Amino acid sequence: QSKTAVFTIRDKSFIRIEGFHFKDFEYGRAVLIESTEHLHDILPYKAEGNVIFNNTFENIGIADDPAGNGVVLGSYAGPDNAIGNNYFTNNYGYNIDCHGCFESRIIKNTITQSKGKARTWTTVYGSTGIKIGGEDKSDNIKSEDRPRTKGRNNFIAENVIFDFIKNADDYSAKGVWCDVNGDNHTIIGNIIFNTVGEGHINQGMEIESRCDDNLIQENMIYNIGGSAFITAGDGVNSALRNKWINNVAFNNNQGFAFRNSGYNIVKNNIAFNNKNSQVYVSNHTFKIGGNVFKNNLWFSEANSKIAIWNNPNLKEWKPADLSFSQWVSSSGETGAISSNPKFILTTPGSEDFHLQPSSPARSAGDNGVDIGVYPNG
Repeated sequence: QSKTAVFTIRDKSFIRIEGFHFKDFEYGRAVLIESTEHLHDILPYKAEGNVIFNNTFENIGIADDPAGNGVVLGSYAGPDNAIGNNYFTNNYGYNIDCHGCFESRIIKNTITQSKGKARTWTTVYGSTGIKIGGEDKSDNIKSEDRPRTKGRNNFIAENVIFDFIKNADDYSAKGVWCDVNGDNHTIIGNIIFNTVGEGHINQGMEIESRCDDNLIQENMIYNIGGSAFITAGDGVNSALRNKWINNVAFNNNQGFAFRNSGYNIVKNNIAFNNKNSQVYVSNHTFKIGGNVFKNNLWFSEANSKIAIWNNPNLKEWKPADLSFSQWVSSSGETGAISSNPKFILTTPGSEDFHLQPSSPARSAGDNGVDIGVYPNG
């Protein structure tokens, strides 16, 4: 088995790969889109305008080989590449990995039954639906030029990621992962559910260290063993100026966890019946400051404690210790609600997060929109 990709698009542009079924390719990637020019502002662009559309990727990778992560990988590629309407099933490691890519689109892919894969920097086997971000830290790039290699301005929309498989004792699952140095992404309308395992390493959507100015909007995350939405947690580097608008976190271990971040705008979201807390703010986030909480609904039917504020421990799975009124007093949130949002249906396997006519979240958001993933009803 070769460790090269089935298709390698290196410094090539405007190529379309459509209608293939990639299966049982253990040691390499299925598709590699790569630019040998890592500085994004050098013209002419390389590896731009390629389309990976309507393919199936099945049983790609192997658990114990750390090489070849990424069923579909874009490395410093862009702009205007598109990965859309593909079906990923039973693969290992990263399904879509866009490292250092910019101004590209990842839209309407289905990713399921993903399993963990060995990695070079940790003993934890990792599985990720979509990974974006990154920069070139090699000796080939001057440190002052590294920001010109950052992953940025990508559009990640309407992907469905679900039913991951825990295949190792030390296992990490992430639905969408904005890795270190990923800026100005729009992450909108994605659905993530039923990833397994409890604890902070199993997350629906993570915005990592030095990932700034991203928009996270109208995403639904439910039945996750860890946090639905989470920011950087290494205690050193922060995620700044990210916007979290009209998302839903339901029946996860944790709703929203703001660990090492600042200047977040958090409005019109629903966190409902998450196990430990609906919203968590660490002392790192508290000290950085600039955070605005507005018109969110935080509620648990099982616990009157809904939040954690200014906590010194970055382990965001700690149980909530603040009531709703204490949260409002501590955070300064305006327009907040704490009551059952009255979703249409929360039956497992048939969830419908539209609001009932009598929902308190109707017209209760900033500027009079509905709170939750359907702001216009």
